[in-house]
This record gives sequence, C-alpha cells and structure tokens, in this order.
Amino acid sequence: MSCDDCLNRREFLGRSAALAAVAALVAACGDGIIGLGPSATLSGPTTIKVGDFAALATIGQPVEVLTQVAVVRTGGATFSAFDMTCTHEVNRTRVQGQRFYCPTHGSQFASDGHVVEGPAGRSLRAFSTSYVAATDTLTIG
Repeated sequence: MSCDDCLNRREFLGRSAALAAVAALVAACGDGIIGLGPSATLSGPTTIKVGDFAALATIGQPVEVLTQVAVVRTGGATFSAFDMTCTHEVNRTRVQGQRFYCPTHGSQFASDGHVVEGPAGRSLRAFSTSYVAATDTLTIG
C-alpha cells in the first residue's frame, strides 16, 4: 500500500521529540502561567449593587461577587477588587475569614491581595473600581 503523506516510524518519533522539547521550553518560561486555567475574565466594566452583598458592609471582608472576582470594602466609600486565581499554579482561591486561601497548595493572601503565606510569590491581580454612593453601585474593571 502506498501513502504519499504518511510518516515512517523514525520521522514520527523525531517530530514528537521536537514537539515535546518545545512544550518543555514554553513551560519553563516565565512564571508557568500561560493564560490557561480558571482566571477571572471581565469582558468589560461590570457593575454590581453593593447592597446586594450584605458582607460588603464589613471593612476588610473579601466577598465573591462574580465568578472568580472578589470585592473588599476598604473604607466607607472605597473598595478593592481581585481576581481570585492563585498566582502559584492558577488554582481557585476561596474566602476564608478575612483572607483568600488556596486549598491546592496552601497559599494565603491578605484582604488587600498580598501574599501572606506561600508558595505563591505574587499578589492577586487587582481590578480597578469606581463607587457611586448615590446609587450604591460599584463598577469593577
């Protein structure tokens, strides 16, 4: 049987080894995060009503308000928002008390997003926020 586009075993193994080497090189570059995983994505500014989240009445309390996005009241009319994706290996963190906790490897982040306990080495990604007291609305992103 003839096949003009077929590879013989030697060519197949050679190409496979080359692809494996490229994959290893990509994985070794940077911090290991290449845009895959559960990271929060906002398609544009998103507005929430603060009153819809009772826990946001407490200063310093992280509250998940969107999938993978948490908001923390930092003052009477000021807020911070964070991507809840752990910066160690792109796993989802959870709110535990007034911290973000990654159950995969134990990283912990303060309510301001900074690393409290590793292995994560970078703070959580922050989103911009804008609060309008008259309407009790917070725009994230």
